[in-house]
Amino acid sequence: MYYRCQCTSFIAWRINQKLGIKFHYRYMGQQWSNANEWDEAGRRSKGVTVNKTPKVGSVAQWNKGYGHVAWGTAVSGDWVTVEDHN
Repeated sequence: MYYRCQCTSFIAWRINQKLGIKFHYRYMGQQWSNANEWDEAGRRSKGVTVNKTPKVGSVAQWNKGYGHVAWGTAVSGDWVTVEDHN
């Protein structure tokens, strides 16, 4: 379950809205709960790319604490623009 106004609920909404994927707390047989677990959930899911190459429409993920996820909106050289919540 995602809580309103958290980074994970925002990114789940973005994935649904922008990519047209029916993404939710349980997706492709994996639990996508705290943001610090999203990279591992992606690695266990077939068809989900996990790498260090930013691009528009990708999810950025950080591990510190409960982690954080953000949505890639622009990439220009070494600069990446993201949008996130909380």
